[in-house]
Amino acid sequence: MATLGRDELVLRPGGCCRRSCVALAWLLLGLGLATSARAQTVKDAPRVATFVDPCVPIDQEHFHRVLAIELGTSLDFASGNAEEPPATVVRVGCSSAGIELALHDSVTRKAMQRSLELPAVERPMRARLLALAVAEFVVASWIELRLSPPPLEPLGPRAPARAAAQAKKIAQTRLPVRPPERDSEDAGGGRWLLGASAGALAFSQGGLMGQVSLHGEQRPSRHIALGLGVSVAHGSWNVLWGDAVGAIARLTSTSGKLGFSYVASTPRVELLAGAGVRFGLVHFAGESAQHSLRASEFYAPWGGPLLQLSAAVRWGGLRLGIDLELGYVTLRVEALIAGGPIAQIAGVWGHAGVLAAWVF
Repeated sequence: MATLGRDELVLRPGGCCRRSCVALAWLLLGLGLATSARAQTVKDAPRVATFVDPCVPIDQEHFHRVLAIELGTSLDFASGNAEEPPATVVRVGCSSAGIELALHDSVTRKAMQRSLELPAVERPMRARLLALAVAEFVVASWIELRLSPPPLEPLGPRAPARAAAQAKKIAQTRLPVRPPERDSEDAGGGRWLLGASAGALAFSQGGLMGQVSLHGEQRPSRHIALGLGVSVAHGSWNVLWGDAVGAIARLTSTSGKLGFSYVASTPRVELLAGAGVRFGLVHFAGESAQHSLRASEFYAPWGGPLLQLSAAVRWGGLRLGIDLELGYVTLRVEALIAGGPIAQIAGVWGHAGVLAAWVF
């Protein structure tokens, strides 16, 4: 109503104005809900009708809203007024066992039943939990569309092809993501490796020897390898006496290696890096060509810490690659002639070879 003063016009809200504002607010709210409902409707989606018995202690409006979001389909709560019959009908009722779900699905032409127990939580939360259970119940029926056709054709009318296709798509999006399949040797620990290698062994204060090795590894996990190896190396050197070769020194080393390594692998390549220790026994034997030189032989231990690296190509359980080793002799051995060394195992050693192994 309006009150006219001497110099101004003052407007005061009356009851009619308040009723108009409330009506306008409800109208805008209704338009917003209608727009939201239309936005949730999926074109050519299978129609899902749900019938909830009043005995079920939930907020039905909240239940239907959550179910519409979860399924993303066109929900028909009053199937008698629908333009076309629903593809899937779910009835929610009560029984002595708890809450009963009964599904009749024309998409897969089957019926299912399930009993549930609603937890003692607040009413909106019960509605949400029940909506999630019904959504999973419907999707569990549609997952059959991702499988091979049944050997016997089910009876009953078929759902429209477009509805079946959309239901199949919904089932696919709701399926859990499967992790990528791994090779059997990557599936877990407790695997073993047996292999052999052949190459050259060289010492910075010695000579070059050929070496063959046998390897064994226990892999308690995908990335850890505990290794044991046995190697035999042999080499010979000419010993100068004056201006001529006066003798030949022959060395044969038998050694063992303990190692701890980290393993990294791709579908085609496997890399191994680690550290360890090598200890062995070397046999020195001389052969003299001079009457003034007397050849002798002896055994002596040697060893020291090492670093190891290998790279191999994978074919199933087979490994083919290279094997590298770098170490330092802390327990050195040398053979002398006239007070000077003619053969020794000392300083830094290195090994390079080719390997073949099998993981099982």
